[in-house]
Amino acid sequence: MTLRRIIARMLVAASGACAADAGDPKIDIQGAWVVTGAGVAPSAIYATFRNDRSVDDALLAIIPDRAESVMLHETVVDGSGRVQMRHLEEIAVPARSTVVLRPGGLHAMISRFDETVVRGDSVAVTFRFARAGAITRNVAVIDHSEVERFVPGGR
Repeated sequence: MTLRRIIARMLVAASGACAADAGDPKIDIQGAWVVTGAGVAPSAIYATFRNDRSVDDALLAIIPDRAESVMLHETVVDGSGRVQMRHLEEIAVPARSTVVLRPGGLHAMISRFDETVVRGDSVAVTFRFARAGAITRNVAVIDHSEVERFVPGGR
């Protein structure tokens, strides 16, 4: 076999492996939950996203049933120690990484959540990614008193 054929076969095999990886858009969504504001604080959505693929992705939107709008935020502390929320257009989910949305960090703030949604309910939530597309999960609804139980590794 000539060197040219060996290289050609290697290139075909490599392109097939890349195509197979690019064709699997899966992002693994774990531990997703919604905390209701119940008049005390804003409602929010938290989850863990695992990207085992070799390509980067980005969370573009979170769309829960029974809510008017949701904004992606990051909680930051400024130079004077004040805590602020910074609006994000997207949240990067790099290749072979895990990204956690949690209180005090990355999260999705819900505006005007349906007041009939209460602790113990389940809400359909669609997570829209740049590469993986839309992934919908039924997500447990909790209230603020239960947050500590649901935060992976504590706050």
